[in-house]
Amino acid sequence: MMMKTNNNNPTQAELHFVYCTNAFGIRVKKCCASCRYRDVNRTVSTRYCTQHQRVVKAKNVCSLWQMSDGLQHAGCSLGVVRNRYTKEILF
Repeated sequence: MMMKTNNNNPTQAELHFVYCTNAFGIRVKKCCASCRYRDVNRTVSTRYCTQHQRVVKAKNVCSLWQMSDGLQHAGCSLGVVRNRYTKEILF
């Protein structure tokens, strides 16, 4: 069950993270999962930092963090949803 939280009353888990907003007002959590410099090896399911040249966990964060391009444009409503394999437009 998904818990919906109010921005004024953060949960205990949210207190440990730092958030920032993109140009469209979407809250983005600062961590390796949302970083521009992450690279994911899909066969082994490991997250790799291209700046530090090492394997990192999703919740890590460092001083070199920059928001990924996809998250910078989240909320602009200019995109379409496509099937990953057939490239057919779904919505």
